Amino acid sequence: MNPETSIPPVAYMTLPAFCKAHGFKEHAVRRAVNTGLLPVYQPFGARQYLRVDEALAFIATCRKGGVQ
Repeated sequence: MNPETSIPPVAYMTLPAFCKAHGFKEHAVRRAVNTGLLPVYQPFGARQYLRVDEALAFIATCRKGGVQ
């Protein structure tokens, strides 16, 4: 497989790991998840995973002024 044409894998993180890595408050992210604003994935049971690119895009649109 040619590395120049390969698609990079999508990064998934648990909610606490995402919040710690990106400096967000966990309760705020959980509130967005519970209200359905932010999609989560549960592939193996109860643990929730976020797609990092989706979460950061959502947060960027919610900031004052939107995406810049």
